[in-house]
Amino acid sequence: MSLINNFRNYTSDTIIDVTKKTIIPVGLSYFATAVVITLIMMPVFAMVFGMDLMNMNGLANIGNEQLMQEQSMRMAQNLKPQNIVLLFLVYLLMFFIMSWFMNFAINLIHRYTTTKEIAVSETLKESFSSMVFKIFFLFFLQLVIFIVLYIVLAMLVGLLMMATPVLGIIGAIALVLFLYIFMIKISLSLPILIISKKGIGQSIIDAYNAITYKKALKYFVYIFVITIVLFLMLFTIVFGLGLITGSLGITGVIISTIIQSAVGAIIITLSLVTLLAIFYKYYYKSDNENNLNLEENLIL
Repeated sequence: MSLINNFRNYTSDTIIDVTKKTIIPVGLSYFATAVVITLIMMPVFAMVFGMDLMNMNGLANIGNEQLMQEQSMRMAQNLKPQNIVLLFLVYLLMFFIMSWFMNFAINLIHRYTTTKEIAVSETLKESFSSMVFKIFFLFFLQLVIFIVLYIVLAMLVGLLMMATPVLGIIGAIALVLFLYIFMIKISLSLPILIISKKGIGQSIIDAYNAITYKKALKYFVYIFVITIVLFLMLFTIVFGLGLITGSLGITGVIISTIIQSAVGAIIITLSLVTLLAIFYKYYYKSDNENNLNLEENLIL
């Protein structure tokens, strides 16, 4: 039985329930993704920036000004064109891997929402498809849109700052707020692309039109409050891990990564279920709803 109406009528309770049901497969896939990305990124960062992971992670070296200065000098010396290109390619690979994860996780959550079945093997097979490339290009297009908007609006804020500092500060706050709200409005483009199978451009347009600025502002307030709570929790966890694992060298890095990935799994599952809840509430229509609308039109 579909849980879509539950998302619309009992949103918070359904989000928590679906998160509990899907957190293991989504969390494990996120953990595996995070491990793969870490194994790729760590040696590349160490090579490109000349980072000594063993020394940088040591508890005794936290706040060591001389070590930080030496590290900064190594980083500056290693900022060569070939290293920058390598780092860019690795980031593209990271986004591609995350695109696969999003394809798998959103399809698995959607499958559970519509069938109440956790079909991991079937979803895993279906996740390796051309949709991964579409998601990758969607992320890239969203990034381009964000950068262009930021540059244009930042120039306007600069003009206001030249007129009067007060207007500049107000403009800067408005700029940040608008960019966050705008990104919330087009965030639905991800499930629209994956579930509704729309094109990349059409997904962004539909997502923008699906949520009003007023509703996006409401979700921004919710996200802002939740983010503060999660930040305090994560800061406590990371600081505690630093005290415990800081003297363990690379072993401490691995242990810290595992624990942080576990926490991240909870956050990412909750975030994706919430995103789909908004998607179901403001955009998605199931086959049954489409058939019902068709029958009503035929009667009329």
